[in-house]
Amino acid sequence: MTLKLMNKGYWLSTGGDYKTRNLGYPTHTGMDYCNVDSNTSVLAVAAGKVIKVINDIADPVPPKNGIDYKGVASGGNQVYIEFGNCVNRLCHMKYNSIKVKEGDIVNKGDVIGIQGNTGYSNGMHLHFEMQVNGVPVDPLPYINETVKIVDFVVPQPTPLPIVEEYDITYHRTKAGDTCYALAGQYLGDVKKWELIVEWNNLKSKNDLPINKDVIVNKVKRVTQTTQPVQQPAVPEVVFKVSDKVLILSAGNTQASGKGNPSGSSLIGVNRQIMKINDGQAYPYMIGDGKTASGWFKASALKKI
Repeated sequence: MTLKLMNKGYWLSTGGDYKTRNLGYPTHTGMDYCNVDSNTSVLAVAAGKVIKVINDIADPVPPKNGIDYKGVASGGNQVYIEFGNCVNRLCHMKYNSIKVKEGDIVNKGDVIGIQGNTGYSNGMHLHFEMQVNGVPVDPLPYINETVKIVDFVVPQPTPLPIVEEYDITYHRTKAGDTCYALAGQYLGDVKKWELIVEWNNLKSKNDLPINKDVIVNKVKRVTQTTQPVQQPAVPEVVFKVSDKVLILSAGNTQASGKGNPSGSSLIGVNRQIMKINDGQAYPYMIGDGKTASGWFKASALKKI
């Protein structure tokens, strides 16, 4: 089965299908594709926004006793791209090969990185995962294009209403001044005397006051500004003990944050909240219900 959305030459790797379709591994959340060319580029499958990047995991070194990925993000070097209706997670790319950063807007076909073998990986391949509302879903309908990937739409600033302003010229009238004369002097045409009458709310052209400041010219100055794009408010997530969560980023060995980084190997893994220590930098103790894996910030967790 080819990955039609990506470069030609990507084939479904043996046993690399989604969940139990032919893998027998129900926690596998994507589809694994490989290309015989080790320098094959990983491309964006649609227009999207890069929302997460991990690019500093070294290519694996043959372990002494089996596979040891302790402290390494399971997906290796990876990128999350937000589309209009889903999020695409691309994993196991080569060390330092990722060309994008968080916040970048990418178009379909843009190079994201290079196929690699980092993280929980036994060989060169690409883990292709699709998520909806933070939960992995079967990528096959997207790959077969039976489900359309909606492009990410960049919010545009909203133009404010046009504000009409004027640069106004005044003249102090004296005996002998007429609307005709002022129109000729300031407007270049005596026939525009009616504007002098209109601007000064005169009853007629013969109603020009003496020793008063009257408007003799008005030039429209058009200004238009744009108001900043209002980002939708992110609702605050309230966690409680025993909540099931998806780990999005690493935590710390201490709630204060003064310990060592921990839990990077659990990124993308489901765990539960075992304890809450309010007021700390990393208030949530996460584990499997028996053994703690570390302390995490709310931003590193997604309730499931």
